[in-house]
Amino acid sequence: MLVTAQLILPGITALNLVRRVKRAVLLACMFSLAGSLGGFFAAHYLNLPLGATIVICFFILFVISVLIKSARQR
Repeated sequence: MLVTAQLILPGITALNLVRRVKRAVLLACMFSLAGSLGGFFAAHYLNLPLGATIVICFFILFVISVLIKSARQR
């Protein structure tokens, strides 16, 4: 379940913000790096499980992208 979330969340987060595939791939790579590093540091400093913390960071990025998408549509 965690691996699936780690594979899917950066991609759908990027697709919420851009429509071109090339830009979405680049943005998904950046989200993946940001979520992984953020989750790693949060897990280390807060003494939390690493995989779940990374997925939580990815989910937070996804929620932010949904909010940005809804703000753009208004």
